Amino acid sequence: FVDECYRLAGKGDNDFGLEAIDELMSAMERGDPCMIFAGYDDAAMDDFVSSNPGLFRRIHHVFLFPAYTPLELAKILLLKIDAAG
Repeated sequence: FVDECYRLAGKGDNDFGLEAIDELMSAMERGDPCMIFAGYDDAAMDDFVSSNPGLFRRIHHVFLFPAYTPLELAKILLLKIDAAG
């Protein structure tokens, strides 16, 4: 599970993100692992996927989850408050 995986595609001076992506690719090539790349559905995620030419074709399933609405967030908050007593 790689949370905020789009950060790996950064291009800073001391950035080892592309090296990490290469290691992930190597693991994908050696077997059939289950990898979860989590991030926002935006340009940064597109940069991550396009950072390595073979990465996109190795990602077989993409699940997009819609953002919570303000009303849904309020309901979750009330549930948490009720559960806390």
